[in-house]
Amino acid sequence: MKGIPFLLLIIASAFSTVSLISIRQSFTHTHVFVIVLTMLAFMLIYHYLFRSIRRNSTLFVPLLRRPTFVSFVIVLSLLLLLSLKSSLTHLLDNHWLIGLFIIIGSYVTIGILLASVLLVLYSQSITVRYQPIPKYYLFYYAIPCVLVWSVFLVAFFPGAMTPDSLSHWRQIHTLEFSNWHPVLYTWFMLALTSIWHSPAIVVIGQSTLLALIFGYGMYSLNCYGIYKKWTWALTLLFALSPINTGFVLMIWKDVLYSASLFLLTIILIHIVLSKGKWLQHKRHLSLLLITLLSVIFIRNNGLPIILLLLILLLLQYRSFTKHILITSGILFIIYFSLTGPIFRYLNVTPANPNEALAIPTQQIARVIYEEAAMTEEQLTYFDQILPIEQWKAYYNPYRTDPIKFAHDYNGEMIFSDNRAYLNYWFEVVLEHPSIAMEAFLAQTSLVWQINQPENGYTDIFTTTIYQPNDYDLVSHSISPWLQTQFSRWYNFSQTYMKEWIWRPAIYTFAIILFTFISVLKLGKQMIIVALPSLLNTATIFAGLPAQDFRYLYANTLVIFVLIGLALLKKVQHE
Repeated sequence: MKGIPFLLLIIASAFSTVSLISIRQSFTHTHVFVIVLTMLAFMLIYHYLFRSIRRNSTLFVPLLRRPTFVSFVIVLSLLLLLSLKSSLTHLLDNHWLIGLFIIIGSYVTIGILLASVLLVLYSQSITVRYQPIPKYYLFYYAIPCVLVWSVFLVAFFPGAMTPDSLSHWRQIHTLEFSNWHPVLYTWFMLALTSIWHSPAIVVIGQSTLLALIFGYGMYSLNCYGIYKKWTWALTLLFALSPINTGFVLMIWKDVLYSASLFLLTIILIHIVLSKGKWLQHKRHLSLLLITLLSVIFIRNNGLPIILLLLILLLLQYRSFTKHILITSGILFIIYFSLTGPIFRYLNVTPANPNEALAIPTQQIARVIYEEAAMTEEQLTYFDQILPIEQWKAYYNPYRTDPIKFAHDYNGEMIFSDNRAYLNYWFEVVLEHPSIAMEAFLAQTSLVWQINQPENGYTDIFTTTIYQPNDYDLVSHSISPWLQTQFSRWYNFSQTYMKEWIWRPAIYTFAIILFTFISVLKLGKQMIIVALPSLLNTATIFAGLPAQDFRYLYANTLVIFVLIGLALLKKVQHE
């Protein structure tokens, strides 16, 4: 009898190994070392799962019978399969039954792995009990981050800048402000560079803020019962993460925006776990207000996120309606004052509305590129925006920049009559829904696809200052040796670990998974905690202009506190 489970273990592991490798690449062209390693990994996972279910049957069996749990695993496994699979062109020469076997095998394997992770997290439960600890613990967690990131600044001094960064830099010199690249981040840079006129001070400022926010997150988890050994392990990962060590060097609004979303998530943890009582303190409301303002003003997609969040908070915490309404009132007074009279006084140029038209632009371009049937009226209209041949020439399935920055692109024609543009776009989508969907899925692949498309790309970050520029800004490493070593590490991670580190979709799926566990153990209100990052992902999904990792950098931060939340459970009498 002892041999039967072992035989089943071998068969199941072989089945999963063949399926999961083949869904991504040719199995026959995969190195034997990778195959053996994958096989051993599955044997360990299945052995652990089998033993865990036998030992904790009273805990796991009722969970496995819950329709919510089963439905979640079925749906998320399907989404993960679609996200992980390649184009499967390597299977075209095989019989269709082999392809079906691989797809079904991969789906079943992903489902088992997903269920395993959920069961392990469900069994690891720490009772929620708020016990205040000294606030200086916040700094204990922040200091390692600051120290590590300072070493990277030494290697890549004085930071990294792209054309977007240089646009902000130009504005702090000319004081000709534009909200195309949100002006609040420009003012942040202006304030810091008044202390030291170097990009390095901006890097130091935003990395210190991010470290303090992370420290606050770990401090908060400790207050609710998460053991310090776990938060210190998370601190080590956070400080050394190649994502963070690279992004804190970037002078981008997205870094500060992501830090603000991260802080908002931590605040929501306090609100939800305290059942709203956190809102009773004025200093807490002040922190909430500052955070909401940061999310709204540092990136142009922040406003709808905050509006939906405030509505949900009002519905969920009616006992604290007064506190939420007062905070909301002050928020919108500041918002309309800044975007109205203050922006007019400072001659702040409004954001370019073309940024919101990425998906329609790509769908129109795809239809023209495919030479699908269009009416003479439609062709004439789109030809006035950009000559038809240029639509075809500049179309890139994964970015809109070649079209919207084309010399002959007539954006004014769109903005002068938005309704006409949207009507023609809607007609084209209705007439060619499959082409429009292909264009949408390609353009948004960064959001939903873990496996990078074969002809796609992922724009991550740079470690240098864009050249040429008008301000004689150049990179000059303080330690070329460190620069070389760190550059090798970045190149290695981006070459061999891209799908597991540098594709944002994996963090989005992780957020969904950890949130689901928290909902199972702590209640439906835990969805509120993940709402800022999920809403941010939704807004990016609706208008992604290019495959830039930075748009979803916030998801990589939020995951560090959601892991801790997934370990908590309710007090029994609740």
